[in-house]
Amino acid sequence: PTAVLNAKLVIVYEGATVENEIYNGSARAEVGPGPEAIVAGFIIDGSEEKCVVLRGRGPSINLNIARLEDPVLTLKSSSGAVVVANDDWQDSPDADKISNLGLAPSDPLESAIYACLQPGAYSTLLRGSLGTQLGIGMFEVFDVDQSASKLVNISARAKVGAGARRVVGGFAIQGEVPRTVLIRGRGPSMNIAVPTIEDPFVTLTQGGNVIGFNDDWGDAANAAEISATGLAPSDPSESAILMTLNPGAYTLQLETVTGDPALGIMEVIDLTDGEAKSLELTID
Repeated sequence: PTAVLNAKLVIVYEGATVENEIYNGSARAEVGPGPEAIVAGFIIDGSEEKCVVLRGRGPSINLNIARLEDPVLTLKSSSGAVVVANDDWQDSPDADKISNLGLAPSDPLESAIYACLQPGAYSTLLRGSLGTQLGIGMFEVFDVDQSASKLVNISARAKVGAGARRVVGGFAIQGEVPRTVLIRGRGPSMNIAVPTIEDPFVTLTQGGNVIGFNDDWGDAANAAEISATGLAPSDPSESAILMTLNPGAYTLQLETVTGDPALGIMEVIDLTDGEAKSLELTID
């Protein structure tokens, strides 16, 4: 059975053991050429292979503004080597697997990748194909197996604008046990040679209700706890939310308080088990 919530498809396998983990993440933003691609990252932690489905959407996004007409996904390893790429999902050698999982994009121009990956850090580029490089696009990652390895970090670097052009992300926690997550919105500390947002602001919602928000992380009521994680943003104008969340689906918004639209990073880091891990995203 499947259920749709905040444009994120959640798969529940009949008879499967439900692990406690982050098992779904997404990011929606305005996609442009070059560094204005969505660069999404995730970390697989554990000792076993983890199978995931990645999707790049545009035409099926329910917005009344320009959408990315022909999304292209490229999956890379931590070394920058291309693992696999896809333009139109039906051309994938794993199209039947993607469809059988209930995760086939609804538009034939959208992209999807099925991959079973060793533990480590990965990044995915979402761009438009030649001639269709501008518009709102969405990246999604789904955990589609029951291995002991888990997704412990999901992040997205994208152009941050206002209104419908702000970055909107989501993640879902499954199981019966709450998980502690650190959410960061970054801009000034990004080590890139293009403009970044000056003052990130992050909002966390569930079911349309705001349950957390932050502008400058040092102003948070639990700033000392954020600092103690060793993953506090390095710039005082960046934002962070540290919360223990019950299983369910959550939505994030990354906006800029001041300055023009520019690049920013939104990150969700699972701190529940063992050593905290973070991921720096790059593009080439």
